Order: sequence, then structure tokens, then C-alpha cells
Amino acid sequence: MPLVYATPADLDQHQVDLDDPDATLYIRAASGLVRRVTRSCRYDVTPAGAPAREDVAEAFRDAVVAQVLTWVQLGVNPTHGTAGVQNGGKQSQSLLGGSVTYAVRAGAADDKARTVTELVPAALDCLIDVPGLVWAQPGVH
Repeated sequence: MPLVYATPADLDQHQVDLDDPDATLYIRAASGLVRRVTRSCRYDVTPAGAPAREDVAEAFRDAVVAQVLTWVQLGVNPTHGTAGVQNGGKQSQSLLGGSVTYAVRAGAADDKARTVTELVPAALDCLIDVPGLVWAQPGVH
């Protein structure tokens, strides 16, 4: 079973409205992103691999909650991958010989899709400056 850093109850405390099965899947996806970002960090872990220090565990939890909250607000389902991100609707429509074209920001779908593969700034902010989390810097020994 993959390591997760939050629970559906954590989402409930932050008024994130998801059914339990969806919440579990979203938490698993967000935890994977947190794990990927913190892969080169040094921190103490429990035998199960979770952060041992309370401040680090809370930062990981808060980052997961922030990521899930963003997905819910944007209507993104991370279990569908980037292909499941919609561009927000029709760009044009024709009827009885006439047509209407809607202005749709070209990068909106790309921005939403990026949230499936990268932590959003609010989630990253939860991980910055946590005393028990030592960020590795390439080339520094």
C-alpha cells in the first residue's frame, strides 16, 4: 500500500467536499507528488516510512490537503491524469447558418493539467522552511 500523508478526516477539517472513495484516491495522488518533491530531502522516518517528526508530518499533511483542495476548486480529477483535464467548454458553436466563437484562454487547460503532475504553490509553501526537513542542494557537500 502506498504511503499517504493525510486522511479523509484531514480534508473534512479543511471543508474539502469529496466522497470517501474519491478522497482516498486524491490523497494518494497528492501524497505521491509530495513524495516526489521531497525525495532528496533528509528527515527522520518511522518504520513505515512516514515522517517521524511532528512538524514534518504536519507539513506533508498540509501540502497534501492544499493540493487536493486546489484540484477540487479547479474541477481536476488527478486519477484521470492530464488527459482528463477539460479546457472549460466549447470554443465555437454554429446554428442555422450563424456561428459564435468564445474566447478561451489557450493556456488554461495546460495550467490545470500541470496541477496533476506538479505541486501547486500553496502545497509547496507548506514544505518550505520546516525545521525538520533538510533540502538537499545539488553540488553542495
